[in-house]
Amino acid sequence: MIDNPPIRKNFFSHNEVCTFAGVKPYVFRFWEAEFDEISTELINGVKFYKDDTIEKVREIKHLLFEEKLSIEQARLKLKKKFSSDKIAIDLQIAKKLLEEVIVASNGIKERYNWF
Repeated sequence: MIDNPPIRKNFFSHNEVCTFAGVKPYVFRFWEAEFDEISTELINGVKFYKDDTIEKVREIKHLLFEEKLSIEQARLKLKKKFSSDKIAIDLQIAKKLLEEVIVASNGIKERYNWF
């Protein structure tokens, strides 16, 4: 297993994901069918994987091989983890937008002398 891809790319081939995640190709194909978190992009009829797929496959490997969870248990844990990650990101975006609205409203108040 290679810790991180040597270059930053948007998409990786099947073999690259297997190499960087440290899993055999047949295992990765099975997990691809079992876990919705592994998403693909078809480019000219060839499957490619987004850069976050490597981290997701490593997480699946950890849950199954080290924590000894079943496929179903790992699937549930992944759904919970990645949905909470999305909520955290959405919360950060909402906070940033709120800060921008507050700055804009303060500018309007100052411009029109509203206090």
